[in-house]
Amino acid sequence: MKSGATQGVALITVMLILTLIVIISTAMINRQAIDIRRSANILNSDQALMFSWGIEDWARHLLLSDGKKSSVDHLDENWAQVLPPISVDGGQIGGRLEDLQSRYNLNNLLFIKERSKKESDWSYEEALCRRLLIEADIEDVLVEALIDWLDKDDDTTGLHGAEDGEYLNLDTPYRSANGPLHSLSEIALIQGFTHKNLDALQTLFTTLPTYTPINVNTANARVLAALSPNIGNDVATKLLEQRKETPFKSSADFFTRLKKETDKGIEQQIPAHLIRVQSHFFLLQSNTWFGEGQIQQYSVLFRQPGKAKNLRVFTVGRSYGGIW
Repeated sequence: MKSGATQGVALITVMLILTLIVIISTAMINRQAIDIRRSANILNSDQALMFSWGIEDWARHLLLSDGKKSSVDHLDENWAQVLPPISVDGGQIGGRLEDLQSRYNLNNLLFIKERSKKESDWSYEEALCRRLLIEADIEDVLVEALIDWLDKDDDTTGLHGAEDGEYLNLDTPYRSANGPLHSLSEIALIQGFTHKNLDALQTLFTTLPTYTPINVNTANARVLAALSPNIGNDVATKLLEQRKETPFKSSADFFTRLKKETDKGIEQQIPAHLIRVQSHFFLLQSNTWFGEGQIQQYSVLFRQPGKAKNLRVFTVGRSYGGIW
């Protein structure tokens, strides 16, 4: 009996050891499979990233070539055409360039004070921003909180402004930037704005590191209509139809055509320095795939002004997977 019991215990012990070996082996195999998959994903993502950088090089070359040929930028040029998805060995690439100067630069509210000492220029920029906020179905009074976020002082603007005192009392306190916005997504930090506003804002606004005029050859009808409270959608639509046939050759050309469409002297209400037909900041949105790896990259490209032989195009910022 004792010998049988001993054999039973030995058998159970062997079975336990075998079970442990199987469990450990299975865990090792699973861990190895996960590591292999993780390594493959990293390699695929890295390759997709290389593709996106390749598209960035292509976009810089395209903008450089265009800048050497013409000093006028419009939507019929090569850079404005969408690059459809193209199959490459092991993946796919696609992308498009947008003119960031087709939108109003929110940082102009800060930079205009450095650019011009005329109170009328500052007042115009604020009024324009208010009209564009209304276009985005956002209360125009929020421009006051925006101004406080940008300016360097601690004085609250109007009845709806907000400085450090308001932000430091939040559940998660922070300070106002007192400087330019680096990304449109930052606007959700400003009192009165939310992340829900971003979709409406991104077709009308941008955030660039210097004062930028609006390119009337690429701006949409809503931006053109907001240039003056007297333009309206009808006039803006007519201007868009005209530029499809013949893009504006200069700021003077735009003002001449605007004057023909209205007899209210609207062209005299718009500061000349705000209107251009050439752009220097562009947004490249690229989508690349390789295997299971996918990269959505946003690149801000700057084509510096100057003579054709001195032109250069630089990447001044990148973001991944979200709004710029």
